[in-house]
Amino acid sequence: MGKPVGSEYDVVIMGGGPAGSTLGALLAKRTDLKIAIFEKEPFPRDHIGESFAHQMIPAIEQSGALEKVLASDCWVRKYGGIFN
Repeated sequence: MGKPVGSEYDVVIMGGGPAGSTLGALLAKRTDLKIAIFEKEPFPRDHIGESFAHQMIPAIEQSGALEKVLASDCWVRKYGGIFN
């Protein structure tokens, strides 16, 4: 009998949007954990999650992906909001 499904990963993240992919990148950068990210939608996606608000920028920067995100087609500037 083989290993149970998923036993080759320490962490499984369901959803590869901004939060899931940033979490995966930070865990991969800061730990020796084996990480899998599963996403049902093909990339690039036509929709942008609301978790991609400006509060995510420090986390994306820490993951090492900020420069690529800002240069990509998935970065959509959202004007009109003020956050305190």
